Amino acid sequence: FYNSSINKGVIENVKAALQLESTDTVKILKKSGDFLLVTVEFEDGVGFVSILGKNADSNYVEIHSGQDVPLCKKMTDFNVPKEIYGGCENGFGELSQ
Repeated sequence: FYNSSINKGVIENVKAALQLESTDTVKILKKSGDFLLVTVEFEDGVGFVSILGKNADSNYVEIHSGQDVPLCKKMTDFNVPKEIYGGCENGFGELSQ
């Protein structure tokens, strides 16, 4: 995991962006430029992945969250690097690598 080189402030910024509780666990899987891929796990074990990007104020904002594959258009619109999301869905139920 990427967490070893991420400071606590970044984790708190991600929790604020996703409106998470302090007891929720955030693990940063990948970082590329101003973008993060994170997993979120709640106390009950349920969780999701989220893609975040920095805004003009250098705070992270949510671009995609959930258990579904992100939409290609959204990834392109936000210029998310491919190494963050891997594959995407084209809007017609087809996956693109």
